[in-house]
Amino acid sequence: MLAAPPPLGAQPTRPSPPNIVLIITDDVGYGDIGSYGAPDVRTPHIDRIAREGVRLTDFYANGATCSPTRAGLITGRYQQRVGLEAPLGSGGPADADRGLAPTGASLPQLLRNNGYATALVGKWHLGWKPEFSPMAHGFEYFFGFKSGYVDYYQHTAGGNAPITDDLFENEQPIKVDGYLTDLITDRSVQFIEANAGKPFFLDVSYNAGHWPY
Repeated sequence: MLAAPPPLGAQPTRPSPPNIVLIITDDVGYGDIGSYGAPDVRTPHIDRIAREGVRLTDFYANGATCSPTRAGLITGRYQQRVGLEAPLGSGGPADADRGLAPTGASLPQLLRNNGYATALVGKWHLGWKPEFSPMAHGFEYFFGFKSGYVDYYQHTAGGNAPITDDLFENEQPIKVDGYLTDLITDRSVQFIEANAGKPFFLDVSYNAGHWPY
């Protein structure tokens, strides 16, 4: 019996890499969403995503607060292994010099190495210094804030942050008028439109519904 490879024209085509949009809402429990039975808050757009996608009912968080959760999502590691067992700022002024060191693998860097455009729009909370910034972890573009939370209109930092004005584009502090939730959405849409011709990874990390609302 002889076997021959299929003709060149019959070779299966390699599927295009999927675009990835990771949406994180801050201080929102699963019971706060309509598709999980919330009786007093309407979330029609999120409910539609649940209807048309996958609705998870069994899930775990490595550390269900700001910095630990984000460190786990970015690195795939337990928070204690990267030195972020509590939200940055909760340790007082000493936390100004701490952050997620770019010494291991990270999700955005791995995707970037495989041809993805990468962006973080919104909350970082993994370090204020440049060596801990999103740009040091594989994000090509960053628009957002570095503290645990900021004022939605003034964009000033809270949570014992070592800075006051906390809105950045890449590594540059900027002043932009507008409600933060809308600014994050608008910049996310701009990134998607600008990278329509290539695979992209977009981390959309909202301040909402975190205090001060």
